[in-house]
Amino acid sequence: MRWLLIILCLYFPSVLLAQIEFKHQLGPISKAEQSRFAVRQADQTQVYTQRGKFDVREQSLFLRVDPAVHYIEGTVQTKVKVVAEGLDTIQLDLSNELQVDTVLVANQLMAITHENDVITIPLDSALPLDMELDIVILYKGEPTRSTRSFQTDTTGQGIPVLWTLSEPYGAKDWWPCKQDLTDKIEKLQISITAPSAYSSVSNGLKKLVEDKGNGWSKTVWEHNYPIVSYLVAITVAPYAYFEEDIPVGDKSLRFVNYVYPEDSAEAVNDLVDFDQTLHLFDSLFGTYPFIDEHYGHAQFKWGGGMEHQTMSFMYHFKHGLVAHELAHQWFGDQITCGSWQDLWLNEGFATYLEGLTYEFNIPVLWNAWKEDKISLITTHPGGSVHVPDTNNLGRLFDPKWTYAKGAYLLHMLRWKMGDEAFFEAIRNYLNDESLNYGFARTEDLIRHLKEAGGQGIDEFFNDWFYRQGWPSYTIEWYQDRQYNLYLILNQEQSWVWEGTFFDMVLPIHVVGDRTDTLLRLDHSYDRQEYKIPLEGPVRVVSFDPKRWILSADNEVIHVDYKHQPVSYKIAPNPVQDDVLTVIYSDAILPSLQIRIFDMSGRMVMEKQVTTQLSAESFSLSLAGIGKGQYLIEIKDFWEETTLKFQKQ
Repeated sequence: MRWLLIILCLYFPSVLLAQIEFKHQLGPISKAEQSRFAVRQADQTQVYTQRGKFDVREQSLFLRVDPAVHYIEGTVQTKVKVVAEGLDTIQLDLSNELQVDTVLVANQLMAITHENDVITIPLDSALPLDMELDIVILYKGEPTRSTRSFQTDTTGQGIPVLWTLSEPYGAKDWWPCKQDLTDKIEKLQISITAPSAYSSVSNGLKKLVEDKGNGWSKTVWEHNYPIVSYLVAITVAPYAYFEEDIPVGDKSLRFVNYVYPEDSAEAVNDLVDFDQTLHLFDSLFGTYPFIDEHYGHAQFKWGGGMEHQTMSFMYHFKHGLVAHELAHQWFGDQITCGSWQDLWLNEGFATYLEGLTYEFNIPVLWNAWKEDKISLITTHPGGSVHVPDTNNLGRLFDPKWTYAKGAYLLHMLRWKMGDEAFFEAIRNYLNDESLNYGFARTEDLIRHLKEAGGQGIDEFFNDWFYRQGWPSYTIEWYQDRQYNLYLILNQEQSWVWEGTFFDMVLPIHVVGDRTDTLLRLDHSYDRQEYKIPLEGPVRVVSFDPKRWILSADNEVIHVDYKHQPVSYKIAPNPVQDDVLTVIYSDAILPSLQIRIFDMSGRMVMEKQVTTQLSAESFSLSLAGIGKGQYLIEIKDFWEETTLKFQKQ
């Protein structure tokens, strides 16, 4: 093992400890990505009827904060556009913990209500379609500490720091916004005034740093891509800074990093191979979606990471976490889940792309990554990728199901469809003009999978996405003297209460004197049997050696048909309805020689019967044979048996 670690140190310095770093790392990631907000969606019915009638075009945030004080003071300018008739009320989200001082609409002071975390601004009359309106809100207060959406803490050196983390429902805890999964801000500007000893970081490009005097400075950030409210973020801390330019096609991407000084040397070392991950994702899924701005990291104190658009917040800079958050820039930021029930479109993809970095760039760790995810998923017999209750944040961000099982669902789709069709479907999904820089539901992905040639996709999602649990397989095999390989596929389900049969194409690896092949067998019912002609004896049969299938507790059994007595009986006897049924006590080889004689010794039937290894009986038609007593001679591989029967 020591030599392997030495090789990893020499060739993959940024993943010095990668062989263990992804072990159950999804727990901290999922914990970091939820703000622990106490969900109060029941109060939002009226809000949604009005908010669907306007789009947010631009927002400018002018914020004043001090990491040493848990407090925020700000002005937010919002430009909205009327997109449906009947808009007579503007409603924006802001926690009741914060105080609204002034609201202006088109420079007019407005009387508002601020209840149930919603600012309601009644208008004099319904606004005409396509009209644009400017709204200014002045507010201040101490953000709630219960949600961690706005957090103050200290570095390891005891220096105060501040950051925000709004997923899924926490944006309104620190700024007035339209918090939903239907609308993205087209243009965002954030101005942060903070003590000059700190660096202030946000989304997009840093446009200005200005000394305001008295030990304060203003930093302005601007982002010109559509962004959903929960991906808007700020952090203020005493950062060390480093950057590099990475060639991306015919452009250059500025890669920026804001790191606590005591961690900066380690971060530089951890990120030395970041360009390999970026180039891999570019090659598989298309150019980094915010190429005209930059990509960066800002360190924060909440374990794991958060994919704030163009600027991921990071607890550390180890390979797996870095890959996961970068992947979100395509899956979660460029295209955002259109419902929290479809959160796997963010997290399942980000988790799988993390895995792809091991497959393509660090293959020695690829199998261990898959084993780790299977181990995590199968610690519980139930669980679906689909989220039935989005009010349960523990379930919404469960690392077993939303993250790991979502990732393995994609891995199985890739096996089922093949690499070419699978990656084509994903690229088409990302480039779909109706989804690009917008929102998507699971049905949108399914459509693109089908269009790229995916067969049986609806059944696949019914089993593996909506249903709970996972299968265990038992593979029985036998080879006859003509080198025919017989396989029986058995399946048991972990979540027996739903009775789901998991349809899937199963990989069976067969190795023999003249054979080394991977079979792809459609498995659609239990004890399904296959006969595979081969040219020589089989030595080994193994199930899914490359771990394409989400399963556990699998077993491959070589059925040993040694000479043993097999008892046969006819039931019913006398035979009725021209059908003779022979039942046998143990498994028999598939080929039987049958002869039937009348009581004078005249043969009235001779035929070969092919049974299944999994069968327990066979039947013969006696049409054309008259009534009376007969003898049936059954010759199996080992012996002959004669039985008497009567036909009525």
